[in-house]
Amino acid sequence: MPLKIELKPGERAVLNGVVIEGASDGRTEFVVLNRATIMRERHILKEEDANTPVKRLYFTLQMLYIEPNQKGTYEPLFDRYASDLEKALSLPTLRFALEQIVSCAHSGQFYEALKICRAMIETEERLFEYGKKLNEEHQAPDLQIPPGVDFSALAARFLDQAQAAE
Repeated sequence: MPLKIELKPGERAVLNGVVIEGASDGRTEFVVLNRATIMRERHILKEEDANTPVKRLYFTLQMLYIEPNQKGTYEPLFDRYASDLEKALSLPTLRFALEQIVSCAHSGQFYEALKICRAMIETEERLFEYGKKLNEEHQAPDLQIPPGVDFSALAARFLDQAQAAE
């Protein structure tokens, strides 16, 4: 089934390993008539931006998809990242998503795996934000200790008071 692709002026995509760009004088349309790997620039993750567990998994999937000749390099990384994630995940929905990603990738359906992984990245980002918010809310108060406080003397005094109360 033909796939119609439309690129905005200056928008880029990778088509079978070749970077293409929309013409500057208007939208560029083309039709892909046979099986091809295509990935829009907005979905491409740079290696330096793969800084979380799910993003590392996505990056290796992306490379397996757009650079199939590098399978020997990226397939072991994908398997390791997927295994590490499987051990770390406790939420059933995320474990299920990971199972689907791995299943799609092992059957060569990289585009499907990438779509699921993009959704998983969004969830990961929300979880990180939630964790950060919780940490900020539950931080210990910043106690200002005056200079010259003798903690040994204070501890001895508290100990004496506790013994006297018994």
